[in-house]
Amino acid sequence: MKRRKSMRSAGLAVCILLIVAAICFTIAARYIRAPEIDNSNSNRWDENSLGERLKISGWYRRLSDEHEQGLDKLPEGVAPETVEGNRREGTYTILVIGTSDNYTADTLIVGTIDINRKTMHALSIPRDTKVDAKRSIKKINGSLGRGGVSLVRKEIATIVGFEPDFTVKVDLAGFISLVDAIDGVDFDVPYRMHYDDPTQDLHIHFEPGMQHLDGQKAMELVRYRGHIGSDFSRIEMQQNFLMAVAKKLLTPRNITKVETFAKIYAENVETDLSVGNLIWFGMKAFEIGTDNIKMDTLPTYTKDPDVNPYYYQYVSSAEALKLINETINPYETDITKKNVHHVQFVKPVVETPKPSVSPTPQVQDPNQTDSPPGTENPSDGPQQGEGTENTTPPPSPSTSPVPDPSSETIEPVETTPPEASGTAPIGPNP
Repeated sequence: MKRRKSMRSAGLAVCILLIVAAICFTIAARYIRAPEIDNSNSNRWDENSLGERLKISGWYRRLSDEHEQGLDKLPEGVAPETVEGNRREGTYTILVIGTSDNYTADTLIVGTIDINRKTMHALSIPRDTKVDAKRSIKKINGSLGRGGVSLVRKEIATIVGFEPDFTVKVDLAGFISLVDAIDGVDFDVPYRMHYDDPTQDLHIHFEPGMQHLDGQKAMELVRYRGHIGSDFSRIEMQQNFLMAVAKKLLTPRNITKVETFAKIYAENVETDLSVGNLIWFGMKAFEIGTDNIKMDTLPTYTKDPDVNPYYYQYVSSAEALKLINETINPYETDITKKNVHHVQFVKPVVETPKPSVSPTPQVQDPNQTDSPPGTENPSDGPQQGEGTENTTPPPSPSTSPVPDPSSETIEPVETTPPEASGTAPIGPNP
């Protein structure tokens, strides 16, 4: 009798557990799911007003004037054509924006996740890349403060050929919290780094070698800008560090810290993805594995500061399109030049000043005598300008005429519109 009662209780407990498991599975299936792609809606952001964003960095008056004049928008008539072709099934594109002041985009990464091919590709966009925008400084990192995330997405589209499906904007506090949440990262610092900026309370001091970095140290590492190879070395180190973070994040121990990551997400991340969407991406990334995560940098070139005073980076179109089609292109057809708008360097045209030509000396009559000022010499004929022609003899026919440089046509090196002038770059440094 007791045994029968015990079996009945055990069976009831199993049934309850199955019911609870079914309920949890149903909730999880509705909560943790793939995001829906809506290409028709390019601005899904509930952003603060432009004025509130700009007051943070102290450029409110000037930039609000630019906003009123429409200078924070893309120029009319330069919008690239939409890619003709279908999207590959199972592809999702995400724009990651890292910012230290909520005004400048210090880090810009376009990523494509292909669920069917089980690959992830990330393309870093140099922050000094020049775009054709109606603002004084035309670097893409300034688009965040001028028009928010929506403008960043539009300008990114002119570079890569498509507007990313989703966007994740994370600030320094969120980055620090994420690294601390996974108990730090072991990273091999490539070289000595020392930098102090009391105005930002930023003090960076690293010696080369393997070391364990918590969130604060990780933030200092990725913000360091005194690299030998300028921004490209900085991007390379950021990519290497993010790979180290990904390898530790995508482990069974850390992938289960849903509650911790959800709190970081709510406090420090602005995105159009739900927590359930992010968890779904995390699960897919775990399936893909870090060996199939590839990172590249957009091919660009620059020029000597004498002719490129703002240190712009210009997109190397042929190389860039090849790399984009091999990595982050989510379409079945290739992205071509008609789908992008890459600003190219144009050599400034400097006009050669016209050389001054000395007037031909007048030939004086040897019989002519000087007259005191205010008197006339009766032996002189009428003075020049009193009804007679100038008697100065013409140049000798054997003398070659002086060429006029202004009549020569100076052909520019490039065929694209010349660069507009601007003011000095803005934003925190580093």
